[in-house]
Amino acid sequence: MEMEDNSTGSVQSESNYENIIDDAGAAVSAGAEEAAEETDRYSSAADVYKPAVRHHKAKRYLSFILAIVIAMVSGTAGGLITYYLMSRNAPAAEPVMYQTVIRYASEGEQPDAELTCAQVSEMTQNSVVQISTEMIQTSIYMQQYITSGAGSGVILSEDGYIVTNNHVIANATSVSVTLFDGTVYEASVVAADEMTDLAIIKIEASGLKPVILGDSDSVRVGDSVMIVGNPLGELGGSVSHGIISATDRSISVEGKPMVLLQTDAAINPGNSGGAMFNMYGELIGIVNAKSTGSSIDNLGFAIPVSTAKPVIEELLAYGYVRGRAYMGISMVSVNDVFTSMQYRVNEYGVYVTGVVSGSAADKAGVKTGDRIVSIGGYAINTDADVTMALLKFSAGDKTDIVIKRDGKEKSLDIVFDEYVPKKSGSDN
Repeated sequence: MEMEDNSTGSVQSESNYENIIDDAGAAVSAGAEEAAEETDRYSSAADVYKPAVRHHKAKRYLSFILAIVIAMVSGTAGGLITYYLMSRNAPAAEPVMYQTVIRYASEGEQPDAELTCAQVSEMTQNSVVQISTEMIQTSIYMQQYITSGAGSGVILSEDGYIVTNNHVIANATSVSVTLFDGTVYEASVVAADEMTDLAIIKIEASGLKPVILGDSDSVRVGDSVMIVGNPLGELGGSVSHGIISATDRSISVEGKPMVLLQTDAAINPGNSGGAMFNMYGELIGIVNAKSTGSSIDNLGFAIPVSTAKPVIEELLAYGYVRGRAYMGISMVSVNDVFTSMQYRVNEYGVYVTGVVSGSAADKAGVKTGDRIVSIGGYAINTDADVTMALLKFSAGDKTDIVIKRDGKEKSLDIVFDEYVPKKSGSDN
């Protein structure tokens, strides 16, 4: 994935359960009635074939039997209902991720010795996979054709959960994973987060070797690192070595602001979604970008594990990252003459091209054609600025949004909704 340097810029329900219970209750009642009818028939036969002196005892005996039958039927049905509801309510088992961050037992002790490149490679090679994708695209002549893509991924759990970049699997119609030993699996996409460029995929496998998560917050400039991935989409398991060039590089990746680890280790197309390891064999970053150009060399970036881990946990548990602020607009960034002529506007900036009915923006009074001047005091000049501004707020927060309409600025109060992405994509 290519990037632009932006370091200097500002950049199920209770009613369903009731239905289940009602249905099961009806079944129990019906079963009890059938049992009663069957017992009545048996009692009638007893009246014919037994002496009259034993008739009263037989009725009491049959009543006792009937009570037992009803209790057994009711108990069995009740148990089944309880089991069914508990199984529906029980949370899905989440994969176990492993993390080691302690280097020494107490203050004053020396840290463990770093491993060699060969040792780290041997320790981690079975934890990084190759990812191949296919997607359907449409030509300008409205003809569809299939294109292929490739990337890398990192095994999170023994039962087949894998983290990669969102841009590796976005819009893919099929995803396959190749392990280090050459075994190929079809994969399904579990969840993805466009904002952080992370995605979780799953293969039906067991006994895999997950990575150990490290502590990216303790990484220092100059620390040695290793990159393991699938460069060019056909060289799976390749290793490169370098150092940390910067620990908190603020850049814009495809219009999205990110704070990443920078390295001089070789990163090539196909490395996206691969691993950055420290020299203890612990994952400290997910590779996601590199700078390109004839005069640029050894300038790559990775998402720190401290950033990735909470996102991964949210994606696994809920399918999205909860609590993010959402306005409910679509927009266009006008920053050149051609675009301004196309949209017939005479000022550069971010313009609203659509408002979702009932959304936070709609309730606040934002309309199509408005130019967004600021959000919560944060100046808006590009769509990346909008993204950055929204990151400062959470769902339910209230702030002001200044828009310009018909040549006049107007301040509106807005209470943010929660951003819940759709599988087909969503606006801001």
